[in-house]
Amino acid sequence: MSDELFEQLDFTPNPLYEKIISDLMEQHYSVVPGFLSGSLTMALRTLLLEFF
Repeated sequence: MSDELFEQLDFTPNPLYEKIISDLMEQHYSVVPGFLSGSLTMALRTLLLEFF
C-alpha cells in the first residue's frame, strides 16, 4: 500500500538534498556552505556545547 501512495506523489529530486544524503551515507558527514544561517549555526553550537 505504501508503494502505491509513493507512486502517486509528484517527486522532484532536490540536488542539494541528494548531495547531503549521499555524503552522509558515504562519509557520515556533509559540508554545505551557507545551508544554515550564521545565527542558527551559533545557536546549535551553543546547545551542543551545553549538552556535551
